[in-house]
Amino acid sequence: MSLITTTTASVGIDVAKDQLDVVLRVAERALYQVFANTPVGFAALHAWVSSFGLTPGQVWVCLEATGSYSDAIALELFTLGYRLSVLNPAVLVEYRRSQQVRSKTDKLDAHLLARYAQDHPPVRTSPCPLN
Repeated sequence: MSLITTTTASVGIDVAKDQLDVVLRVAERALYQVFANTPVGFAALHAWVSSFGLTPGQVWVCLEATGSYSDAIALELFTLGYRLSVLNPAVLVEYRRSQQVRSKTDKLDAHLLARYAQDHPPVRTSPCPLN
């Protein structure tokens, strides 16, 4: 099933200890999915994005720095070739405010991160290897 008629898409990932809330945005369409914050979940996330005809180089992934919870997924996505930005959480706080969004849920944060990546391509991040 190919949704893609453009060359780029954005993904927002809200990272928690056990799960990844993920939103894939292509143009104005937003798709939501939850994955485990494990290597199996990372593979499922990559397969899901690929199922829409996207290659990693066509996708800008944006997630908040959450310390040890975000390190592994950031490294995995970077290794697979996704364009990656790991943001300071303050960036999302300011963006939420600028969008006049008062609610805060994991799903909403994933939507905001995907929209942020689409509207303001942030600085590309190269994560440090895990020990």
